[in-house]
Amino acid sequence: GIPAKKIMAIEEGRDTLVSTKAYAAVMKKRYVSDVIIVTDPYHCKRAMAMANDQGIIGTCSPVQTGPNTIANSGYRYLLREAGAYLVYITVGKRGIQISDHLPEADILTKIFS
Repeated sequence: GIPAKKIMAIEEGRDTLVSTKAYAAVMKKRYVSDVIIVTDPYHCKRAMAMANDQGIIGTCSPVQTGPNTIANSGYRYLLREAGAYLVYITVGKRGIQISDHLPEADILTKIFS
C-alpha cells in the first residue's frame, strides 16, 4: 500500500475540473507528476483525461464498493458520465465550464442565456 504520509487530501473544488486543477497545482509545486485517482468506475475516464490535460499522468483505481460501483449504479450513472465526458472534451478543454452543481430546473435557459 501507500504510506499514509504520502496521501494528501485537497479539499478544494465543487466539481471534477476545479478539484483536478487544485491537486495538479499542488503536485507541480512538489515536482510530482503521477497520481492514482480513486473514484467511481464510470468517472475514471473523465477524471484521467482532466489530469492528463493538466500535465499530470493519471491512473485510475475504481472503487469496488459504494453506490456508484458498476454493480450498483446502472445505466443512469453511465449515461451521466458519458455525457459529462463529452461536454468536457468538446467545451471544457476550451475553458467553458459547466458545473455539476447547477440547479436542475430550467438548466438550458441558465446555460444559454
